[in-house]
Amino acid sequence: MSRVRLVAAGGFIAVLAAALVVVLVRGSQTSAERRPSAQLSPSPTPSVEVASVPEGDYPTPANTGEATSEDDFERIFREIAAFRTWLYRNPHPELASLIYDPGCDCYDLFTTQLQALSGHDARYDDAGTQVHSIAVAHRVDDYMVLLEVVTSHGMQRVVDSEGQVVETGVGWETRQEMYTLVRGADGRWRVVHVALGGPAEENSAR
Repeated sequence: MSRVRLVAAGGFIAVLAAALVVVLVRGSQTSAERRPSAQLSPSPTPSVEVASVPEGDYPTPANTGEATSEDDFERIFREIAAFRTWLYRNPHPELASLIYDPGCDCYDLFTTQLQALSGHDARYDDAGTQVHSIAVAHRVDDYMVLLEVVTSHGMQRVVDSEGQVVETGVGWETRQEMYTLVRGADGRWRVVHVALGGPAEENSAR
């Protein structure tokens, strides 16, 4: 695969890597600083303004409803993660607001990635992010929660409209990620903040 072809393809994985660096820099905190008791405080019911989404044949994520247990949040986050993977494989930037709060930096970064893919008629064609474990680090109130998530990603692969590989990446080993979710007025839980942590032990998954 030529370097010229990769540049012409838009450097999708490079865009993703750069986005992760931005998230890491903006969300970089020590473990103690990440503890929600020092970072999060109860707030009124969030009023997330969701852009109208077009009707179409896509798997609407079930990241909705009241959550009273860790199992509830595991289900909700896995719905978010599965839909995020689907969007990488079927880039529709206009659907990002179903899982990301439009006021979040992570929303802007994610939509930028999807726009880069759709603009070049490209998509990810790999196994996607693997979610190994999800734990509630802190439940702020009925509308906000901090989750500690362990993920990994194997070889990354981007293909064009004909299924030809235009870019590959190495992915990442198991690592810890901290996600803050808020429940909007429409009852849907969305990611409002992401912070990347260090490597995680594989046996920490449950």
